[in-house]
Amino acid sequence: MQRESVFVGWWVAALVACGGSDSNVAALGTEGDAVPGGEAGTSSVMSEVANPPSTAGAGDAPVDEGRSDEGAPSNVDVGMLEGTTPDAETTAPAGTEPEPPPASETPETPASETPAPETPETDPPSDTPRARCVGITDPNFDLDVERPRGDPAPRDAASPALFIVGDSTVKNHNVQQEGWGDLLGGCFDAARFQVINWAREGRSTRSFIEEGLWAKVLAQVLPGDFVMVQFGHNDQSTLDTRGTIPGTGEDVQSVVNSTSGVASDVHTYGYYLRQYARDARAASAHLIFVTPVPRNYWTSETLMNNTVMAGYVGWMQEVALSEQLPSIDLNAAIVDLYTSMGKTAVSAYFTSGDNTHTNVLGATESAQAVLAGVQALSDPTLAGFLLPLF
Repeated sequence: MQRESVFVGWWVAALVACGGSDSNVAALGTEGDAVPGGEAGTSSVMSEVANPPSTAGAGDAPVDEGRSDEGAPSNVDVGMLEGTTPDAETTAPAGTEPEPPPASETPETPASETPAPETPETDPPSDTPRARCVGITDPNFDLDVERPRGDPAPRDAASPALFIVGDSTVKNHNVQQEGWGDLLGGCFDAARFQVINWAREGRSTRSFIEEGLWAKVLAQVLPGDFVMVQFGHNDQSTLDTRGTIPGTGEDVQSVVNSTSGVASDVHTYGYYLRQYARDARAASAHLIFVTPVPRNYWTSETLMNNTVMAGYVGWMQEVALSEQLPSIDLNAAIVDLYTSMGKTAVSAYFTSGDNTHTNVLGATESAQAVLAGVQALSDPTLAGFLLPLF
């Protein structure tokens, strides 16, 4: 693949002719459905990364994504204590909402200039393209119950596959929470292609590898397959759990895991991203980085505070550039969308009291943006497996 960094919005104009059947999926976001969206924004552009952020911003408060599986912390946000290193964290008391990151670098716009709308608009504009295929395809899927955890079904060697790797913003098993990776399957031609979501709650670039999940994925990858990688939220955890050293350098620290007592060397976020790139290349697979979705933090009603995730976005794009790999800037697309909608409307896209995990509405918008990114890739091979979207 040639070097690229793709910056997209979910409003990218359709590259596929209108038509096609979506009778085989439980579609979300079809014309006429009351599925929230955003205002039409600027057109998508292709850009190279020039100066990625070197830090996540002074005073930022990284928040742990949370885990609800075996022996892990409950699904709550974790904020960084003021004045500590980026690895220090504290668990928010039960029933409370952790403080959002300070807005010192992005002062709040006076309320008189940006009044909150009394009735926020959450429906997408009628002229905004909406992929009809985005939705949950499993007829037995129930958001009102906690879904089973475990490895997905093995791939079918008869057709190429897209493997999705990430955290709970990509795949989620909790009640009323959903990740964008589960909503893409119905958009690809199942007769020729398969989508396998290996993302797991609570994992970072490091822990997904250390727990052997990445090795399981690689064991199924065949030459010509595709791999999407989105991490960042849990990389902000402490180094004695699952966190990584901020940045892309060769820094290393020896730590003892606070749960297992096992000593290991911990590297930078970029180091682990490069490992995914090397391993995928060795398997003759096409790797695509997807920048981590933003948390629901705001400076004002109309201005998101994305400083918590900005460093990880920049570092991922830096690695994509150096490894000559494509990237989809999901973070920028969703920040633009949410900003156009406003804080009040966007609150309906997250589960109650949670600024990290989306419900189906939020996951749907992320999936729409990822599909737009797939269509915008300079290598059209992956997009060639899509069904007609509109």
